[in-house]
Amino acid sequence: MAYSSSILYGRPNLTAVALGIHHALVEETVAFAAQQHRYGSPLCELPTIKQKLGQMQSRLMTARLAAYHAVHMLDRALPCDAELINAKLINVEHALDSARNAMEVHAACGLFADRPIERLLRDAHHIFAPAGTSDVQLLRLAEFALGTSKTQWSQRLASSAGSQAHHECPVSYQHSPPSRDAATSDRLVSA
Repeated sequence: MAYSSSILYGRPNLTAVALGIHHALVEETVAFAAQQHRYGSPLCELPTIKQKLGQMQSRLMTARLAAYHAVHMLDRALPCDAELINAKLINVEHALDSARNAMEVHAACGLFADRPIERLLRDAHHIFAPAGTSDVQLLRLAEFALGTSKTQWSQRLASSAGSQAHHECPVSYQHSPPSRDAATSDRLVSA
């Protein structure tokens, strides 16, 4: 029961928190880089800073897509454990990477009390461990890839939805590797 709660509710919630932190990091860093001037022009005009901002924006867009896709499937009671696990992994890791970039762009200013970057960096670290660290997420994703995942809690939710309408997700990344043998298939189905 605790594991199902972690999958179905903990991971999407932590994903949303990570996405919010990530969005705030990008907004704050872009505004800072546009306002600060170095060498006679805005900081954001320096190629190295522009590259960091581009990395942050790309990560944010990728993280948002993973989060929205996973909760879209969950909202429709479709099997989506792997998508929820992946969304948490991507959102937390990308938020942490962007927090590091934000600190690099802000330099010492990132530690000033009037700037939120230090707090956002600290907050990003607090969502790393709950519902499984990134190492745990990778192990669970490997189990899905190998076809050895013990159970899909979201599939149980979908089954319990019974007569509710199941809407097809326009894009699904859910892959079911072929079973090794009939016994493995029966064990996976009964799990």
